[in-house]
Amino acid sequence: ESLLHKNWLPDGPLEYRNVILLETAGVKFFKFLIWTVIGIVLMHYLVEVVDWERDEKYTLTDMILYDGNIIVLDMLVFFVMSRLYRQQGIDTLSWVLTAWLSTVCTSWETNFKFLQVSVSLYQMHCVWSWKVWVFGIIMIPLVGLIVWYHISYSIQHDLLVRKGMELVMCI
Repeated sequence: ESLLHKNWLPDGPLEYRNVILLETAGVKFFKFLIWTVIGIVLMHYLVEVVDWERDEKYTLTDMILYDGNIIVLDMLVFFVMSRLYRQQGIDTLSWVLTAWLSTVCTSWETNFKFLQVSVSLYQMHCVWSWKVWVFGIIMIPLVGLIVWYHISYSIQHDLLVRKGMELVMCI
């Protein structure tokens, strides 16, 4: 097993004196919960240190008090809908690096001032710079290609209806 795909902690079940305290799926969910919370805390401080755009009055305490239940519910839906309980686990280097990279990219994009526009006819006609148009010309086909591959895969493996239902349920 490669370093990228090796679990840092066992997936479960959690036992004490031959008594199962938590089944494998529960262990995987709690690992997902713990690693996600660690990622949120680290990202909160990274955004502060590098001075990316943020609400300076929104503290970690505020996040826990006002958004904690929503975050956990979103995590539960993601865990079930993406079938993480069937997968090897989320405490692998490949999973953590991918999650960290996507989090950093979404926070870092606020530094690109030319992307601080909306998609409306007025904005497109009067405000968008050539950089936004180039970004759109590159990203729209790329996203379209990714969607096409997902749909093609779903059709080939007879999963289109199931994947469509999952998408509707997540929205």
